[in-house]
Amino acid sequence: MYTAAHSLSAPHESEGRGGEGRGEVGDSRAPTEAHLTLPALRAGPLPLPPRGRRGNYYVAAHAFSAAPVADAMNTVAQELPIERLEPWLGSHVAGFRGPVSAERFAGGQSNPTYRLSAASGQYVLRRKPPGPLLPSAHAVEREFRVMRALAETAVPVPRVYALCEDDAVIGSAFYVMEHLDGRIFWDQRLPEIASAAERAAMFDSMNRVIADLHKIDYAAVGLGDFGRPGNYMGRQIARWSRQYRASETESIAAMDNLIEWLPQHLPPERPPAIVHGDYRMDNLIFHKTAPRVIGVLDWELSTIGDPLADFAYHVLTWRVTPELFRG
Repeated sequence: MYTAAHSLSAPHESEGRGGEGRGEVGDSRAPTEAHLTLPALRAGPLPLPPRGRRGNYYVAAHAFSAAPVADAMNTVAQELPIERLEPWLGSHVAGFRGPVSAERFAGGQSNPTYRLSAASGQYVLRRKPPGPLLPSAHAVEREFRVMRALAETAVPVPRVYALCEDDAVIGSAFYVMEHLDGRIFWDQRLPEIASAAERAAMFDSMNRVIADLHKIDYAAVGLGDFGRPGNYMGRQIARWSRQYRASETESIAAMDNLIEWLPQHLPPERPPAIVHGDYRMDNLIFHKTAPRVIGVLDWELSTIGDPLADFAYHVLTWRVTPELFRG
């Protein structure tokens, strides 16, 4: 699942909450970076991205780019050197057979993502952006590691095939994973699902998957050193307070009060678990016809921490509209 897209957009650092912009071909409502500014939020609700469709993780959208398709395809060829990539794939991905072509998925991925079409089938390549990066940003190695660790667990993830940390191949580190076929839903209200029972079953599946994730013995699957479990809530509050202070443009008394109040009212710390960090409906792939999650995506914010924080973020969809929740 992952439909091709030729459009390109500027990556953002993964220090923030890692939303991935996506859309469908010809849909001008698809969000761009400009939609995420404070003035845009104050002006009113954000335009919703396309609603769930059968078809693809990082759904295709030429709407994200003003460049002609041919120009965008040329840019993809320039940024992803197939002449070096194809031999590497042949040596590191079992069963791979060329020739291979690549198309970049549309949207604001912090880690550029491509569909690879080869004689042996379709794959997904996810890479760090080329050029200088913050030390902890764009950690595709961590994404690869956690998905590989979860491969034999109850948590559904795309199969990962190979990781390349040699910048000489395509200019930055990358990994190759399975191409899943299913559905992505952008609006957690699920307006396109007429059956209340089916909608309930979809949320039941979401809840089951996050519960299964939090029950995993992370040390037993090789993730004992994947994060610092102690004082997770306190560290999160401190980080996001610093992020807010670094980007604030004016003083807001309510935020000042919240930043002061939160560290003094931390909940009791729970046993640590694997946390996804961005668990929401549009980071999941559902079966093509059944109300069942078949893949959890976008693990760049995953770590070892308090599962209550992960679940609280998940249930925000009950209280917060899609326009703001995805913003």
